[in-house]
Amino acid sequence: MNHFLITTGIHPVGGVWATMGNLTDETFTDEICRQANALGEKLVLSWKHQKRSKNVEKRLAAFRQRMQWLMIYRKDQWPYEYKFWQKYKGLK
Repeated sequence: MNHFLITTGIHPVGGVWATMGNLTDETFTDEICRQANALGEKLVLSWKHQKRSKNVEKRLAAFRQRMQWLMIYRKDQWPYEYKFWQKYKGLK
């Protein structure tokens, strides 16, 4: 999931999960709720202070480079996308 988020420009800050089959009466435990609330606070603070992960930035840059190469390679088949990348993404 994080790979998809990163390739669409999102900077993940963590995760929380629960296995529904293990929950009593399909109710989240206090611990799961605590983790979810803590992650929500971390997400807001990361956004507010524009915190960036070097690993995520590196992966975003690599994906952008691949997309630029793809736009150049397919410019005849994808003229709209190519022009979009020229105008908005700095493709030369």
